[in-house]
Amino acid sequence: MFSYYQSAKKNNINFLELMRRAFSQAHFHWTIFWLGQFCKIKKLPVEKNSNIPKKIVIFTLDQLGDTLRATPALRALRETFPEARITVICGKYNFPVLENNPDINQYLKISKYPNLFESLALLKKIKKEKYTHAFIFSFGSLFAKYANYIFFLARIPERIGGDYVFPEKLPTKRISKSKKRNHIETLIEVVELVGAKTNDFSKKIYLTKEETIWTEKFLQKYNFSDNNKLIVVSPGGYGHVGYSVSRLWPKENYIKLISKIIDDHPNAKIFLTGNKREIELCREICNGVDNNRVQSIAGKISVRELAALLARADLIVSNDNGTFHIADAAGARNIAVILGPTDAAVMSESRNQNIKILSGRRDCGPCIDIHGFHPCTQPNSQQICLTNLSADEVYEKIKYILCQ
Repeated sequence: MFSYYQSAKKNNINFLELMRRAFSQAHFHWTIFWLGQFCKIKKLPVEKNSNIPKKIVIFTLDQLGDTLRATPALRALRETFPEARITVICGKYNFPVLENNPDINQYLKISKYPNLFESLALLKKIKKEKYTHAFIFSFGSLFAKYANYIFFLARIPERIGGDYVFPEKLPTKRISKSKKRNHIETLIEVVELVGAKTNDFSKKIYLTKEETIWTEKFLQKYNFSDNNKLIVVSPGGYGHVGYSVSRLWPKENYIKLISKIIDDHPNAKIFLTGNKREIELCREICNGVDNNRVQSIAGKISVRELAALLARADLIVSNDNGTFHIADAAGARNIAVILGPTDAAVMSESRNQNIKILSGRRDCGPCIDIHGFHPCTQPNSQQICLTNLSADEVYEKIKYILCQ
């Protein structure tokens, strides 16, 4: 319990919110346990399937960033098998980043932590569709195991995943030991098991014309003109239950950085963004700067509206969080990501040349890579990857963008 309290404090999460997540996951564990028991009394499907995928179902129930990491593999399947019908099982919370994706024919939306009754209903739907191929795109161990059981019980002939899928005997095709250092390449390696290929590693979020128009109307409310520089700052980002390292650059550094930008660039207007749990953090930073050219819109706009705003921005400064991935997928022009404990290979996976990685790490880490996270090795877990990166250093790296 004390370790959970420390995790909540370090990752700027309300302790009660962290307990709620832990409670939800406990129920999910029980659902997975019973699905596993059902699998033990089922015989392996004996019917063989055509090698050509005709009806594909994909499971991705991860965070927004991990969901967007699946879009290149989705594109590979569509390009290789243009006639296939592709269904994606996703959560109600990560659906917005997949909405309007031309590579997807159908969505099945479920809760983030589905209970046993919801799982059985999902199982019934999947069995009725008679899919020929199933792909597990979720890297989270709980989600991957859940999808593994569901697809096995649905008796889908071809069930495909990577080395993150357990129990390993259930998939019909599985990469046993991937040597890839990032998620995008790993998922493309998974779809290559059925012959799908692509040379495009970019994440994609597909905005509508109406959403683009919304951005201009939104900026007009804040008296934004063509002479202004639009800067979006995302100071939040929350770890999972029990996360032992933080990905949050100190808010005091954000206050110093934003103050310097405001002082040196009179045409700059800055919006602080985040979800509802980050409203207070953004408010504190706004109060620290105390300038009417800095506004907090945390909790005020939707995920897709955020994507449209990021696509319009001249510069995005973000922690390693969902906003960074959305900016990358939306085609933002300049993205500066404050990289703490995360492996740089994971953050540059889309090969986007507009991403600038900034880190205070010198000779340690990374503590977060494609295989998970590890405790900080520094004395007292001081995380020099974040604390050694000053506001002045970040400003020196991005000021040329503001002068363009």
